[in-house]
Amino acid sequence: MARRFADLPAAVAATGEIAARCGFTLQDLGYRFPDYPVPDGRPQIAYLQELVAAGARERYRPVTARVRQQLDRELRLIGSLDLAGYFLIVWDIVREARARGILVQGRGSAANSAVCYSLGITAVDPIGMDLLFERFLSEERGEWPDIDLDLPSGDRREAIIQYVYARYGGTSAAMTANVITYQPRRAVREVGKALGLPPDFLDRLAKDVPGWGFQDPDEGTPARHLQRVGADLANARIRRFAALWHAVVGLPRHLGQHSGGMVLCAGAARRGGAARAGDDAGPASSSSGTRTTAPTSGSSRSTSSASG
Repeated sequence: MARRFADLPAAVAATGEIAARCGFTLQDLGYRFPDYPVPDGRPQIAYLQELVAAGARERYRPVTARVRQQLDRELRLIGSLDLAGYFLIVWDIVREARARGILVQGRGSAANSAVCYSLGITAVDPIGMDLLFERFLSEERGEWPDIDLDLPSGDRREAIIQYVYARYGGTSAAMTANVITYQPRRAVREVGKALGLPPDFLDRLAKDVPGWGFQDPDEGTPARHLQRVGADLANARIRRFAALWHAVVGLPRHLGQHSGGMVLCAGAARRGGAARAGDDAGPASSSSGTRTTAPTSGSSRSTSSASG
């Protein structure tokens, strides 16, 4: 760099000072949920309150003082964190699935929310079961809420994914996936177990294999590790084990069970409240269906994601 900018030595010398003054992190990137199209242009929180009140009258018969108090408390927090749009989007996905005769069920910590129960997202009464709402959403914890939606796999799941694309825009929705692969230590144990190798031998070998991080190609070969634990490389079963171990590393661990989803994003706008852009969490998800998550630096924040 000094040679390339020999005519600007002062600029080269100042690069360190400039770099030290740059304090950017991914948390500086804001996030805003897509805008749910509320009828008559009312505020999203007002429409959410209306839907919750109507749903509570169906779910709770009667709506007791305790129910009203819990719903008011949850709605105040949802409003203060500017999350009403997220709940409306998840409710909209559930409503659309049921309108098409597609089975859908919310699960996870969302079952602790009376708002989710009143909206028909979840099926468990958290008040009657004395469930703790703060496990789902808490201002002090500063995390996004996470609502998991279970949907059938195949064409019916795909129909809801396409609905999300059409409803909220292809430029604001994207599919995500998390593929878990075999790493060397796990491959040692799984392949060795399948070949019936002694557990104590596999323990010694697994401990000799480094975990995550760079591995020297020469030092990290199965033969080197096997030699260090005293294995007989002339043994046919050991040679077979070494070949399979080497082949398995990097392969998916759960074929057909990768966690995936669809992320919805309306733009990069700062969001107030305890939950900050860049915090890890997510709106909704599905084990064999669709996951609605808020983005971290990545799945699931007024978002919908599909896993299966």
